[in-house]
Formats: sequence, structure tokens, C-alpha cells
Amino acid sequence: MLKSLAITVCLSSASIANGQEVSVCKYWGDRTAAVSLTYDDGVKEHKTLVATELEKRGLRGTFWIIGNRVGAEETPHGARLSWSDIRDMEKQGHEMASHSWSHPNCRKVGFEAFMYDV
Repeated sequence: MLKSLAITVCLSSASIANGQEVSVCKYWGDRTAAVSLTYDDGVKEHKTLVATELEKRGLRGTFWIIGNRVGAEETPHGARLSWSDIRDMEKQGHEMASHSWSHPNCRKVGFEAFMYDV
């Protein structure tokens, strides 16, 4: 079962904001829209299930990794990706990104501590 899935949809590369045209981003292949498939926290099934299914369809995802949980076997949310898993997924074309070192609650730790963790 997938632990998390967030889909961001950009509908246009340019839009009107406060009377001025704003360019959001350029899309691969000059397309007019993009969908980003993102997955949080680096659970093992992101490699064993998600990445495998994306690759079968010629798709890639962005996987947000919590640094100090890499390689953890027993967590409330299941086993986590190993550094080897992360390297393998990156070699397959997936984007691997930092979801902070320890995933602190930014409302509780304060700005400086949160920025240090990121």
C-alpha cells in the first residue's frame, strides 16, 4: 500500500497575476502542462513498488528522503530506503531530494534549528 502520494499539476507555463504575465516554468518537450509525481519520507516500497511501476510506464518520480532514517529497518511506517537503493533509483532517472535530515516539526524547533536540519 502506498504511504503517500502528492500530485502537483501545472496547467500553463504562463499566467496573469496582478495584471502582469508570470512565467511559471518551461516544460520538457515544449508541453503546455506538467504533472509531478512526488513521494515523501523514503520508505522501501518507493523502490520495490512505486519506482518499478513508474519505470514500466516510462515515468519518473521525485522521492523526498529523510537523511537520518536511511537504511532503518523498523519504523512505524515500514523499512526505509538504503543509500544503495537511493543511488540505484537515481541511476534509473528518478529525482532524489532532501526532506531534511531528521524531519523536525518546524513549528516546535524554531527557525534556526529547522534551517540547520534542512
